[in-house]
Amino acid sequence: MEPNTQHRDLSILELEANRTAGDNGYWHLLRERFLSALLAGRLQECLAVSSELTSAAQLIPYYRYVIQPALYSVGEAWSLGKISIAQEHLASSIVGRVMTSLHVTFIRPSRTMGRAVVSAVTNEHHELGAWIVSDMLESDGWDVRYLGANTPVADLLSLLKRFRPHLLALSITMPDNVEQARRIIAELHMEQSIADTSVIVGGIAMNLMPGIWQEIKADGYAGDVEGAVEFARQMWNALSANKRL
Repeated sequence: MEPNTQHRDLSILELEANRTAGDNGYWHLLRERFLSALLAGRLQECLAVSSELTSAAQLIPYYRYVIQPALYSVGEAWSLGKISIAQEHLASSIVGRVMTSLHVTFIRPSRTMGRAVVSAVTNEHHELGAWIVSDMLESDGWDVRYLGANTPVADLLSLLKRFRPHLLALSITMPDNVEQARRIIAELHMEQSIADTSVIVGGIAMNLMPGIWQEIKADGYAGDVEGAVEFARQMWNALSANKRL
């Protein structure tokens, strides 16, 4: 059951506080500058903040401590009526352009890991979280196919059967879409050729419903991009050790 609006807003605030508790002053200052520019719709300022990164090693903490919390804050401001839908869409568009810039600057795929598919579930129109995970998996050496938002189940399964990934990462932002993830996982397990694909889930809906990932038969859950990359690394190491590549 979807929590009521008041509970959801409070939970998002708590999640953001927990998510940023471990960062240092450097990331805090960047986040404040980035968020201020983002809420004002100033693309060039957001790009200028992001241009201060000097290496690919900074991407994961930047996404975790700057971009992801900034997106949560934008979502919170929209849910409380502090900004309009147009402003929320503008902020999402700016973040997408910032991420494209960072990808071009820093991500040099090495293809040292396995194959991965990253997608938002059917009816899920929030794609930036999945996009972040896709970029970071690619940066970590995975051969990634990123499908974006609202991927129909049949089309997703068709691609999985052609690409035969080792990992499927699903993003679920809205609690109503948890059932779509359950359906995808159930149908994947019924397809013999891809039944052993590991599935990791993430997104605000997963963060708000602890333990639901086990109920829908996912293999793992990540509360942030760092957790998703770590899960993928551990999964690949286990496959390598068991020679199941």
